[in-house]
Amino acid sequence: LPVTKRRYVQGGGGVDTRCKLCNTNEECDEFHVLFICNFFAEHRKKFLKKYYFVRPNTFKMHTLVNSSQNATNLARFIKIIMSQF
Repeated sequence: LPVTKRRYVQGGGGVDTRCKLCNTNEECDEFHVLFICNFFAEHRKKFLKKYYFVRPNTFKMHTLVNSSQNATNLARFIKIIMSQF
């Protein structure tokens, strides 16, 4: 993800971390791609329960990532996300 690339550039400068896949102009971090980015809306509906992406927050993200019940679908969704980067 772009936000991760910034961590490895000395000083962190010069790396554009805004999402290039949607028109929100938000920072492209884990929360954005999992819950906000319009580019992944159909995949999100396919792999995540509606509870997680309707009014998303960090508590829901924590629950999703730490739940073994969601692991397979989350892994499939993340594979699709990472294929874009």
